[in-house]
Amino acid sequence: MKSLRWTLLLILLASVAAAQKSSDPAKERDARVKDGFVVKVGEELRIEREGLKITFVSVKDDSRCPEGATCVWAGNARAHVSVRDAKGDCAEFDLNTNLTPKDYDFGAYKIALAELSPHPSVKHQPKPDEYVATLVVTKEVKK
Repeated sequence: MKSLRWTLLLILLASVAAAQKSSDPAKERDARVKDGFVVKVGEELRIEREGLKITFVSVKDDSRCPEGATCVWAGNARAHVSVRDAKGDCAEFDLNTNLTPKDYDFGAYKIALAELSPHPSVKHQPKPDEYVATLVVTKEVKK
């Protein structure tokens, strides 16, 4: 009977630990260069084979024309991103949806903002923690 209780306790503890790990906002993922990666605010994307760690830090500004509105200009949103490589080199930069720069060169890599969602609407301005960025990472091929 005691061994059954211990087994159930261990299963419960393992379940709680797994649930906490899966709900961690700074998820670690192994990713491949040239793929588009969907990253939430505060989430770190790890590209292990390349030794890169890219974090979508925040949205500094979102003046995009809200869905359901008529605007003279499409507007722009500015995402703040940080990157670090295996050597310890790091950089912080902003990427824009409609203005330049839309991408950033970091060594042999180019990091581009392909999409930022959700888009504001006349009924809802996204909260800072609701944003999700699609980042595209490409590596320059040496000839």
